[in-house]
Amino acid sequence: MRALTSALTAGLGLIALQAIVSRGGSGRVGQAFAGLQSVINRALDPTVPAVPDRRTTTSTPTVTPSSFTGPSLPAPVSA
Repeated sequence: MRALTSALTAGLGLIALQAIVSRGGSGRVGQAFAGLQSVINRALDPTVPAVPDRRTTTSTPTVTPSSFTGPSLPAPVSA
């Protein structure tokens, strides 16, 4: 089993090496790293929220104490 894993790893390594050194391969690898760099920059950017705000601002009601129409609470009893 170990020999099969080693052969598979060596084969994938040779495929990756051929993709890098073949004609146009370096450009593809460079584009992949540029894409990865933009993802990393966006993930580390402090101005981009980690969880985007999906709420709509037009349908969110604002409740103020003067507009509250729920049941009235009894007055507190002082001891």
